Amino acid sequence: AAPTPTAEAQGASATEDTIKVPTQGIIDFDCGRISTSRQVVTLGALSWGFDVSCMMDYVGPGIDIVGMTAYTFDDCIRACAMLNNFARNNTCLGVFFNANLTTSLPANHGNCFLKAYLPQMTAQPDLAAAAALVYSPRFMNQ
Repeated sequence: AAPTPTAEAQGASATEDTIKVPTQGIIDFDCGRISTSRQVVTLGALSWGFDVSCMMDYVGPGIDIVGMTAYTFDDCIRACAMLNNFARNNTCLGVFFNANLTTSLPANHGNCFLKAYLPQMTAQPDLAAAAALVYSPRFMNQ
């Protein structure tokens, strides 16, 4: 058996294998484009649909299930659908996403927040959006 070449032998240095994730800057996000159609997340044979509201958030006591860092809006709504899929119920009813990492991460320790309920919306900066779960699978034997 022939030995496997190392990264250095293939022309790559050890530092090229390390990925540094951004903690500052603005994520490319066109809310106006995505808000014109329902956003759908499909996991296997199951699908969840979300309606997007630009420059809005759902704010209230106990509303956030969890906050995290997401580098795309799609990853944020996918996290909501995945939580529901794993829980086999609709624990997550919506999300809030802020594309400005520079302001959101230091202040909120994340830029994607999964929501437990959806009270009245409040206005947010133009780099943000809320999404409400509008359809999901029906789980049996919860």
